[in-house]
Amino acid sequence: MQENSTRKVEGTLVRFRLIRRFPQGAPIIIGTILVSAIAALDWVTGPDISVSLLYAVAVIGVTWLGTRRHGFLISGLAAAEGFGAHALADGGLAVSAVWNAATRLGVLLVIAALVSALASSLVEQRNRAMIDPLTGAMNRRSFQLIAERERLRAGRTASPLSLAYFDLDDFKDVNDRLGHPVGDRLLRVFAAAVRAGIRGSDVLCRMGGDEFVLLLPDTDARQAVVVVDRVRGILTECCRTEETRVTASVGIATYRFPPATVDAMIAGADELMYQAKARGGDTVVGTVVIGAWTRWSDHIADTEHAMEWV
Repeated sequence: MQENSTRKVEGTLVRFRLIRRFPQGAPIIIGTILVSAIAALDWVTGPDISVSLLYAVAVIGVTWLGTRRHGFLISGLAAAEGFGAHALADGGLAVSAVWNAATRLGVLLVIAALVSALASSLVEQRNRAMIDPLTGAMNRRSFQLIAERERLRAGRTASPLSLAYFDLDDFKDVNDRLGHPVGDRLLRVFAAAVRAGIRGSDVLCRMGGDEFVLLLPDTDARQAVVVVDRVRGILTECCRTEETRVTASVGIATYRFPPATVDAMIAGADELMYQAKARGGDTVVGTVVIGAWTRWSDHIADTEHAMEWV
């Protein structure tokens, strides 16, 4: 699913454990070590051999891993240490050393600004490719990737995995009577409220129109019902107009062992949602699927135990 100078390392495309653990200090530490090593090399080689490109590489790396502010700080450090190395090599302060330091500082600041803008643009484009632009929920493409990872993990650890499929009842009538801007606003409010009320490991996806899927890792049927009831309460409280109370038909599929594909998971919850809608809407229908754990056997027949919550 917020940027530029305030962009945190968690939003970048390159992630390392040390950077994630110390997002503010680690880039400065790494940059200081790199620049100091380059300055030492600069002092050894003297002014006859330029190592300015190495300073630029250090600034690029620090800005990419950190923020624009980190890049600016390391640019200033690089200019200062480079100036000191040349001053020591020349045995004094020369006008050329001052000029070279000022020029290096200007170039490095420009490089840091450009790299920061590029990194922010890439993160923004990635987010746009993963997020539904209207509601801020995951789109179907990104949901498939996340759900596949959770499906594999659930199969490996034999942990329960629940998926709830929401369809807002008679939402077309809301759009027809009150207009699409009102309908869009209700969808945005609903998605924002749901995201604020679920765990960080839960994933909300807009499948299209007024249909949403909520993936609940490590969640059994009872826990899934609690979450769905909470979401339905959010829907009733937040998504209403003077004339209409918005409700939802929900299908909950809880898998003791997940099926072979994410599409099969979605299809199971989708079918239950249609059963809820056929009962008049504002209803929840759920099933617990106890299937074969394919890590041990591919030949155990799947069995199903159905539960219904209204």
